[in-house]
Amino acid sequence: MFYKRILCIIPYIFFIIFGYSQPYPDSTSIDSLNKYSYLILDISVRSPLDFGKLEFANYPYTILGAATGFFIKNNGNLFFCSAAHIFNEMDVYRTPHPIPNQEQYDYLAIICTNANDSAIYYKIDLKNLILNQYLVKCFFEEPDVYAFYIENPENLHVHSIESIINKPLIPKRINKKYKIDSTYYMFGYANIQTALKANNSISDYWNIFAEPDSFRLADKSHQDDPFYPNIDLLNLILLPKAKKGNSGSPVFIKKSFIKRKKRIEWIEFVGVQSGKNDNYNSCYVVKSVELLKKLNH
Repeated sequence: MFYKRILCIIPYIFFIIFGYSQPYPDSTSIDSLNKYSYLILDISVRSPLDFGKLEFANYPYTILGAATGFFIKNNGNLFFCSAAHIFNEMDVYRTPHPIPNQEQYDYLAIICTNANDSAIYYKIDLKNLILNQYLVKCFFEEPDVYAFYIENPENLHVHSIESIINKPLIPKRINKKYKIDSTYYMFGYANIQTALKANNSISDYWNIFAEPDSFRLADKSHQDDPFYPNIDLLNLILLPKAKKGNSGSPVFIKKSFIKRKKRIEWIEFVGVQSGKNDNYNSCYVVKSVELLKKLNH
């Protein structure tokens, strides 16, 4: 009986000593990540919309701007996530108190596909959202991220990022033993900002894809910012600053190290693009843990 117990314990001893029983995550191509980003158009209408339809074609409307968002599943529910200021229409970078944006819009139109893989405009009526602008706080006091609950998700065919969030991570001992190279990426729709001024029809934006921008973690010079302690608590600070239109973009980090002359790479979701700081040429990304808190609230 004693020997049988010893034989049962041996595999656990090898696991503790060598730590090789946990597999490395599969590497993910950076180019494939743009499928998770969805274009948001800020819509102002001049007549009531028919809530039974998803299209705006028969109504007079104006596109006031664009942003980015993404889908995520949590506990069997589907959410559309983006920066909170896209939903509450507040300038959360105005200190000490946020103020409403100069241009107020009525709807968000998410360009995505339905269950039949047909392109649609998924409407979010901002008037129906209970978002009290008077309670909105600055980006360093409250995470600038919002998760909108999607009703009847079976009617949509979308890519959601929970599979990346739930991937197993590299064991901590690897981080100490090997030099980890890291690059941050976000996929947003800054590429359509010029087109918005010329084309004011939603149909002009069906076949536009999110484009990647790469970033690095900011150095200690940002600690001169008087709000740095609070900013750093809720946000990652990246360089350089993000382009207009990238607000709400999912942000990923690609990590890699070399082991026995073989490069091992993997990708993690790290947060949601919020805004930028022109003085430091930087941008602020709400940490992924803050989004998960919102989802599980």
